Amino acid sequence: MKYILLIIALICIWGGSQGVYTSINNSSPTVYDVNSFVNGIIPKEEWLQLENCNINLMESIYFESAFGNGLAEELFIPLNTQNDSITVFISEKSQNVLDVFNLINTQTDPEKAQNYFEKYEHLIFKDSITYSGIVKYGIDLDNKQWRQLSSTSPKIISKFLILDNNTTPDSIFSYFILGLGVLLLLLSIKSFLKKETE
Repeated sequence: MKYILLIIALICIWGGSQGVYTSINNSSPTVYDVNSFVNGIIPKEEWLQLENCNINLMESIYFESAFGNGLAEELFIPLNTQNDSITVFISEKSQNVLDVFNLINTQTDPEKAQNYFEKYEHLIFKDSITYSGIVKYGIDLDNKQWRQLSSTSPKIISKFLILDNNTTPDSIFSYFILGLGVLLLLLSIKSFLKKETE
């Protein structure tokens, strides 16, 4: 039990520290034109606002859960730059977007799929739109998922980003998690010391 407590404490400290760092260093989103990444230059800021984004929703990538129903629960929407390279994926979890994607992607009748495609074309193809969110890194980045994404297309640059759509830094929650982690760490240390004196 004390080892589990220690692991939870370290996870909380890691996640809380990262959240505090992101909040302190990103008081507002840094604005970029997505086409400024054409030379593989990736921003160092963690909270970004990307302008002039063009998407095709049906080009999205998703990973099926081993215990899922085959439907996408999170989409990774590629953003193509002017030189046709993919530098950023948008992590999208909004239900209305997922519903449209799943409706078309799981349709086995080509005629119905085409009808749905035409009905929701305004949601599938979007030009010159803006996305804002926090870049997934550190504790929030699933490295296995990142590696799988990197192998899906030769257009993807080696240091691409995943932007978690519509997320913002939450300093209050981060400080709470950090404080909880420190408290759990002290309790864990106390339990180890108590064990040694017995």
